[in-house]
Amino acid sequence: MRARLSHGFFRRHPGQWLLALVGIAAGMAVVTGVALLRGALVDSLDAAADELAGRDSIVVRPLGESISPERFAELARLPGAPDWVPVVRIPVRVGDVQLEVIGLDGFSAVRDVTADSALAGDADRLEWTGDGPPPAAIGRETAALLGVEPGETLTLEGPNGPADLALVGTRGAGLDRRLVMDIAVAQHAFDLPTAISELLAPGSAAAWIERNLPADLQARTLDQQRASARELTAGLRANLTAMSLLALATGLFVVYSVLSFLMVQRRRSFGVLRAIGLTPGDLARMLAQEGLVLGALGTLAGLVVGTLLADLLLALIADPVRSIYGQLALARTAPSLGLYGTLFGLGVLAATAVTLPVVREALRVPPGRLVRAAEAPAPDRVGWALAGLPVALGLAWLALDPGLIAALGGLFLVLAGLATLIPRTGFGLLAVLARLAGGGLTGRAIRLLGGSRRRLAPALSALSLALALAMGMGMMILGFRASVDDWVQRLLQADLYVSATERRLTVDEVDRLAALDAVAAISTVSVQRLADQTRLTAYRLPDAAWSGFEWLAGDPERVRAGFVAGRGVAVSEPLARARGLAPGDLLELPLAGGPRRFEVLGVFRDYSSDAGFVAIDADQLTGPDAREVDSVGLYATPGGDRAALEADLRAAFGAAGELQWIGPAEIRDQSLSVFDRTFRISWAMAVLVGGIALVALVSALLAHGFERAREYATLRALGLSPAALFRLVVAQTLALTLAAALLAVPIAVVVHYALALFIQPRAFGWSVPAGLPPLGPVVVVVPLALLLGALAGLIPAARIGRRAPVSALRAG
Repeated sequence: MRARLSHGFFRRHPGQWLLALVGIAAGMAVVTGVALLRGALVDSLDAAADELAGRDSIVVRPLGESISPERFAELARLPGAPDWVPVVRIPVRVGDVQLEVIGLDGFSAVRDVTADSALAGDADRLEWTGDGPPPAAIGRETAALLGVEPGETLTLEGPNGPADLALVGTRGAGLDRRLVMDIAVAQHAFDLPTAISELLAPGSAAAWIERNLPADLQARTLDQQRASARELTAGLRANLTAMSLLALATGLFVVYSVLSFLMVQRRRSFGVLRAIGLTPGDLARMLAQEGLVLGALGTLAGLVVGTLLADLLLALIADPVRSIYGQLALARTAPSLGLYGTLFGLGVLAATAVTLPVVREALRVPPGRLVRAAEAPAPDRVGWALAGLPVALGLAWLALDPGLIAALGGLFLVLAGLATLIPRTGFGLLAVLARLAGGGLTGRAIRLLGGSRRRLAPALSALSLALALAMGMGMMILGFRASVDDWVQRLLQADLYVSATERRLTVDEVDRLAALDAVAAISTVSVQRLADQTRLTAYRLPDAAWSGFEWLAGDPERVRAGFVAGRGVAVSEPLARARGLAPGDLLELPLAGGPRRFEVLGVFRDYSSDAGFVAIDADQLTGPDAREVDSVGLYATPGGDRAALEADLRAAFGAAGELQWIGPAEIRDQSLSVFDRTFRISWAMAVLVGGIALVALVSALLAHGFERAREYATLRALGLSPAALFRLVVAQTLALTLAAALLAVPIAVVVHYALALFIQPRAFGWSVPAGLPPLGPVVVVVPLALLLGALAGLIPAARIGRRAPVSALRAG
């Protein structure tokens, strides 16, 4: 009988059922998309190494740029050396899609490393006789991403210009965004030197590698690389998870609003059923079953939509992940039954939990009660206690625990506390708006909202929190962008920056650059990764370059004197936070000449990497490559300019064509472009949460309209036209949206400062200077919210306007 009652009701009211499904499906879709994206960020670091050399493979990489062929020959001749597989990795692009070409030497060696490598059978097809474009193996997912098929010719933009490749299909499954070629053919096709990027070896060679590997090479297992990926992307993944959980919470507001609406519609039915013998237990079981079915169907829909959403989010984040973390994102996410099972259980449990307050309200309907009961607002003491407790717990957690989880959890608790205050404050604001509107139709419309506090409160909270999130995220992003812009402009003190393509600048080239007539001084930068994975940046800096550093700790003059004298080093803020370093601490660095200890002289602001780095005077490094550098900054002579520098460069190096140069303005534009691409996903998540909140608003207004049907019918009977009633309902929608938007502004400021001062430093290691939040998001979001709120109000307004007043008057 319970099933027949539920089926009959929802068959007559399919719109409400669909609204509830949309709510839970939208929330679960975002959670599913982010969960799949989290896995893709970790698994993508070196899925190719797994495919090429097996799960237990070992990757050997140089601490510098590359491994020379001579160095490789020395390793291969050592007694007991494993069967090395030399690899070259070449960054390429097809339009806006970033890819990587992997060149392998000796495909027979791959078969020795792992007998079941899917690439082992590709060796013969990748041989090139010199006729036609060179062949390259492409996986199914990468081909689908590019819209090509094996057998076609593909043009890629490489480091030295375009190259045409003939595509060959492969069974390799771990080669997303990668193409595989013979190493010699790849170097020829892209006009590259014969240097090697890395070496692959079987896991059985671990003991030999540990005993014999030189100090300038480092070995890492695939598991260690995945652990490094988890660490590198921890902050990004935590932020995405927090956003997805907020989306789910907003979706649950939608479900609660819809179920509350259904409760209003069925109050009369419940009263009749109780009068004819339906027990409270039967009623509770019927509603619980409805919630369970709703949660299951909505979650299934969310899993499907979320799988599609994950690939869209992956496309948004692929470029910044490559730029910031140096890794390729997968072409497609890789769902698993275990993940789907966990997410399905989470969705059903959350949807079922939301039904409990509705069940409780239904059980309070007395047998035979045909009209609604008056709502008794909770005492002020209870309201303030409900708000104050989570806020106090959140602040305490934030203060006592320096971790990222505490920052996210503390923010959630603070927002949960503020959410309980939103309805009480919001209806007070609506009362003020009603007084300002006067005694006309608009004032009457706003005053009618006060009679449905319980129905409208969840939607008001959901919409306020969603708008606050959107504005708070926008404030943080724009404030952070301004900080990055200021940092880049301050850092770039030279007039021109010179580098070479796919190699370092030699000592001779550096000396020739310094000797140019238009050059007054030069700065040099070289970057290497030490054996303990510390990124070391060696500088030679003229006096003018020192003003580019913003010191967060340490006396600038003392730092400069100690740095130049070789007494110590400076560390970037992310590294200082990660290792707990401060001026005066000692830091041991495994340099090529042996471990050395340096005093930490100062901590400087840096947004280039969330891993951080150590800055050292270049004269402290030894070895044959110590004077080779990655880039040179040129400072023009007094009265000189960039044009003179470029003229001298073309005269001295133009014929060789091996050097490239760029000015500070172009670097700034490129840096901000990477920044904007990085935060596209944050904007997308904020829009998704806002859209879900608008669904909550529509469902709440429908519930309000049904519950107030007698009042609307009375107004119609007294002469109110359908058009005027339509305007009344739209005015109510606008008033609710305006109240939600006004309440969202101070909450957005809280979100902004929480993100900037707590979550960003703990997630990424860098801080953002505190200041007044940008008002741009408020100027954009509030008018947009009012417009969307008015459009959302058209649905309940049209439905209420079509209802015959006679039926509503008879219902009493």
